[in-house]
Parts: sequence; structure tokens; C-alpha cells
Amino acid sequence: MKKYVVIEGMKCQGCENRVKAALENLYFVRLAVVDHTNGSAIVKMPVEVPDEILKETIEESGYRVKSIERLLCGCKNIRETDVQKLIESGIDTPEAILEQTGLGTYGC
Repeated sequence: MKKYVVIEGMKCQGCENRVKAALENLYFVRLAVVDHTNGSAIVKMPVEVPDEILKETIEESGYRVKSIERLLCGCKNIRETDVQKLIESGIDTPEAILEQTGLGTYGC
């Protein structure tokens, strides 16, 4: 299970490190990849974790969480909104979505 978190307020590598450490201190988080340049984090967990726990942890570190999404494909980091944008653009058959996103390529 991976989640994609959009975070406001990170300005530097130190901010990344602070958020990464806070997330990885949670018992159930196996890996956190944080990027201040695009204001995001990808959090890898073996089980479904309530978004509120991730949000509270990040916000206690001094940053604001704008959104949290479950990644549909952990190996390609495809978000639910990526698929929604395809559907809105007219790519709405399962076959076309699979082709455009690469979902299924790695057994996702």
C-alpha cells in the first residue's frame, strides 16, 4: 500500500528530512520518499492506514497537508486523480486507461 501526500510549506532538504523522519517513526510506515521541490511524499505501508494519522504526523512537524491519495499502482505511482483526468479527457475504456497509464504492466 502506498499513498501520495501533497504537502505545503516545505522549502529545503531540512524540511524533507523532518517530514521523512516523522513519517518513518510511525510503526507501520516502511518507507517515506519526500520531495520539497514538488511538495509531496510517497508513503509505503504494509497495511491501510487512516489518512488522518498521516496528516496529523506531518502537521505536527510544522507543514500543511493539502491532500492524500491512495496510489493505484505502487510501481508506477499512478494516482486516482491521474485516472480521473484521463476519463475526463475522453479516455474512458478500461483498455485505453491501461494503455495510457501502464497499469497492469508490472502485475499491478
